[in-house]
Amino acid sequence: LAPNHGEIYVNRGNIFFMGQAYDQAVTEYSQAIALGLVKKHIAHFNRALAYEKMKEYGKAEADYRTAIELSPQWDQPKAKLQTLQERQAKDT
Repeated sequence: LAPNHGEIYVNRGNIFFMGQAYDQAVTEYSQAIALGLVKKHIAHFNRALAYEKMKEYGKAEADYRTAIELSPQWDQPKAKLQTLQERQAKDT
């Protein structure tokens, strides 16, 4: 309906994420970020979740950090980043 609005791609990404099509979710979130949107931190956080499901931990960590930078008061990406880092420390 409005292909130039990033918010639409976040919603599409969420649908793919819920359907466990994580690679397609990443594509949609990336498109949302490229187009720009008001709540860019959410697109980065959601993309981080998808990357984490795909076991692309470096990319997930980068997106969690970006979400934190864009919205420092939001605790959820901080908690997910900490959990990811603890998991990685155990694996090494």
